[in-house]
Amino acid sequence: MALSKPNISEKFILLEGHSSKINSGFITPDSKYIVTCAGSGTVGNPDNTIRIWSLITMTQEAILYGHKDRVISLCYNPDSHTIISASYDSKIMFWDFYTRSLSAQICPIPDKHIMCIQLSPKRNFLAISYRNSSIFIWDLKTSIIKATLEVSNINYSGINKMAFSTKNTIFLLVGYNKLAAGNIKTQNVKFFKCPIYGDSSFCLSKDKKSVIFSQKNDLIIWDIQNNISKYKLKEHKYSIISTNILKSNGNIITSSIFATIIWDYESMKKLKMIDHTGNIINISDDSRFLLMSFGKGIRVYDMEMGYNLDMFGVHNWPIYAAIDMPIYDFSITIAFDQILKVWKMPERKLVYEIMYKNECINSICLSKSKNYLILGSNIGKIHVLNNKSIYETIGRGINPCVFKPDPERSENYAPKDIAIEVYEGLVKMKL
Repeated sequence: MALSKPNISEKFILLEGHSSKINSGFITPDSKYIVTCAGSGTVGNPDNTIRIWSLITMTQEAILYGHKDRVISLCYNPDSHTIISASYDSKIMFWDFYTRSLSAQICPIPDKHIMCIQLSPKRNFLAISYRNSSIFIWDLKTSIIKATLEVSNINYSGINKMAFSTKNTIFLLVGYNKLAAGNIKTQNVKFFKCPIYGDSSFCLSKDKKSVIFSQKNDLIIWDIQNNISKYKLKEHKYSIISTNILKSNGNIITSSIFATIIWDYESMKKLKMIDHTGNIINISDDSRFLLMSFGKGIRVYDMEMGYNLDMFGVHNWPIYAAIDMPIYDFSITIAFDQILKVWKMPERKLVYEIMYKNECINSICLSKSKNYLILGSNIGKIHVLNNKSIYETIGRGINPCVFKPDPERSENYAPKDIAIEVYEGLVKMKL
């Protein structure tokens, strides 16, 4: 396995940098890098970039400029270490992954919007779909068009997703509601009678014998050879927005707006459900990391760690207070989820959590000496944490001192080295 303990928090990490909607992305086969592309039709927000992120440090490493319109689709050729990008500017660009430079570009059909691209299993062909429903099979060795597949009588959406089953057969999601298969040799296109609804997602099973697609809340397993539905799986409460295969074992993973489900491909039974997720756009080859798009941001979920998803990146509820402790290289965040989190900087690694039950911390400050962290709660409690103790006991746990501003009992709750004076219900501390 490429990574044993990646330098990320135990929950979601949100990667921010794109200024417009993320359209595609992938994780490199070694599980060390993430590549994303973006762009939208919004006036005054022309991102149109490709960005490379380190999955180890969770930082952005490079920005690739070149496309003049939104970058809509990405592929990666591990044989030549090449990033392939397609854009609404009608161009397909080839980037050297290591030098981060443009090595070549093609424009098969000028002034036509490209919808998506797909690399063949042997990586010798590149399928290119256009909004006018034509598909070109580009020979990467000879740099010529190998075949053309014409799909007629569909709506304006064009070909939205493609997947090779063999070197000569490619499956197509046509206009979000039709499934077809194109033969590269004969250049014929065959439509299936399976009932795909609007906004469906689809993929091929690992053995290439079934097409797996969503039908609103349900998951359909369609037998390609017999052209019939084999299974209809009902577990999602909301519409399925992404359907993928775990490359390591062939199991199915689907996601809706509120849950991700992993299905055993042999028994077609639910193996695991993960709450709070989003649109899965790629999965690492070792099936460890899920790459999900959230508007302008990318989130990564570690399947091996198995933690619940965190919709706000670091807390389950909005963060309303944060403070930096540069002496100890820590940052502290407090949110409405009643959890105090300690982060090691500059790695941004979560190193400790304190849960405050039945109360909400609503104020936070450092003492003048910077040695103590003072927290005030909504039920009249004051928590005093020794910053040096936090620093020295990370990983072994700490017991925060808790006391109430009670004139009769305050001395019993006062932590050592703190002098407390009570004046009409107010507490004065010398720290």
